[in-house]
Amino acid sequence: MVVQARSEPTPWVQQFNAENVGFNLAQAHSFRSLTLSIAGSIAGVLGLQNLAGFGFFVLSVVFLNMVLLLVNAKGRPYAYFVLGSAPMTTDASERLVPAKAAQLRTPATPAQRARQLGLWVLLQGAQENILSFLLWWTFWYAIVHGTSRD
Repeated sequence: MVVQARSEPTPWVQQFNAENVGFNLAQAHSFRSLTLSIAGSIAGVLGLQNLAGFGFFVLSVVFLNMVLLLVNAKGRPYAYFVLGSAPMTTDASERLVPAKAAQLRTPATPAQRARQLGLWVLLQGAQENILSFLLWWTFWYAIVHGTSRD
């Protein structure tokens, strides 16, 4: 069976190489993992407890993501990362629900792009690195501020 190619590209077709985006994501993950581990160590050495430590984690994530966007991505994050989800439609679903397919194919508005960028800055890397932050935070807190038994 031969699948016929579309005669015209859709507006949401990605204009970048998936291998390059994967490499960028892997590098960003490595950078976040290392620096959030160091941030956990700093939180432990400073003796931060409870919400102060988690607030330090959130500030660290936001700061790191801003560094990634402003320095590494040169202020153009959409050129290096996929910040929003790409629509997942097929020809069959487009024929079944043409209005939904047309809605998914429309490019994101500036407000939607700003929301995607804001969520990326706040959440990207937080879930996958919180355990390493906690590990280093508690380790260094116990080493520096631990009680000694005589």
